[in-house]
Formats: sequence, structure tokens, C-alpha cells
Amino acid sequence: MSTTAEINLKKDAASAETDRVKAKAEQVLWVSFY
Repeated sequence: MSTTAEINLKKDAASAETDRVKAKAEQVLWVSFY
């Protein structure tokens, strides 16, 4: 049973995960460039 609130929570979790991965990738890029 998926309520709208549940779906929104999953979306938030997914975008938070995406942000974390992006931030990690940026750190790796900075380290490898400099």
C-alpha cells in the first residue's frame, strides 16, 4: 500500500542519495585534479 506520503519519502531519499553521490564524485574529481 503506497500512500502519497510514502512515495514522497522515497523520492526524497532517492534525491538525497543522488546528492550524496554527486558530492562524493566532486570530491574525488577535485582530489584527482589538484
